[in-house]
Amino acid sequence: MPDDVVIKFSGVAKNFREVRALDGVDLSVRRSQIYGLIGPDGAGKTTAIRIMATLMYPTAGSATVLGHDVASDPLPIKRRIGYMPQSFSLYRDLTVSENVAFYAGIYRVPKSEMDERVKRLLDFTGLGPFTDRVADALSGGMKQKLALACTLIHEPELVLLDEPTTGVDPIARRQFWQILDGLVARGMTVFVSTPYMDEAERCHRVAFLDSGRVVKEGTVEDLKTERGWKLFAVRGSGLRKLIEPLRKQPGILSVQLLGPNLRVQAAENMTIEEIRAGLPEKGRLYDLEEIRPTLEDVFAHILGSRS
Repeated sequence: MPDDVVIKFSGVAKNFREVRALDGVDLSVRRSQIYGLIGPDGAGKTTAIRIMATLMYPTAGSATVLGHDVASDPLPIKRRIGYMPQSFSLYRDLTVSENVAFYAGIYRVPKSEMDERVKRLLDFTGLGPFTDRVADALSGGMKQKLALACTLIHEPELVLLDEPTTGVDPIARRQFWQILDGLVARGMTVFVSTPYMDEAERCHRVAFLDSGRVVKEGTVEDLKTERGWKLFAVRGSGLRKLIEPLRKQPGILSVQLLGPNLRVQAAENMTIEEIRAGLPEKGRLYDLEEIRPTLEDVFAHILGSRS
């Protein structure tokens, strides 16, 4: 295995009695990148991250983290990772600085380094002005930043984040991801699951998990370009009456009304002229344009093709 591979899953499966949460998952995560795991609820994202964090072991297959097997050699992994679950346990009646100091003690950070680390992390996460505020008085976004600071206090090589911004407002989410970008710039590796496609767009690589299986994996750019279909926007008035005529056209895969336009997914060989020819009055009253799909478009297509 190359030295820069920090997570390696080979045929990983995990059963909970009759339920197969993971079903032959293969993953390879390289150092100093943000790797995103996305998929619907119940896809197996949390199970995969818990295996990486050595909180559970695979039923079948092998999983290594930082060169150590999660089942046979978990202790070196625990010392070198930071894990932030969906519900991170902050101490509500402790201040921001007291929470970070408490976790520093859990991770046995040397006392000679503790004050400097706490200050540096609180400044890095933007919590420096709030050191004396109790955790219970923080906003949702600030609580997540504090949880991240606690996760980072022992300076891990790899950070595992399970949907860290769920329920956080858009501005706080953007600030949180700016912090993650800063971590990677410093050489850290971040593995994150997220339900937000705009966040997935910021990852270096993403894997789409569905029913315990990886159905697509690669860079964001690759996933957008290697798709085998096109996406068009139709603009104009009275768009609802175009939905059925468009759906009946050969080569049209789907039609959705989104805001002020129709988004038409079509076979790769279809042209604007062919689509226009199938519209009422030859489409003279409508503006058609081929548009670049988002990651959300790509994975909506994957889910639709699997249903």
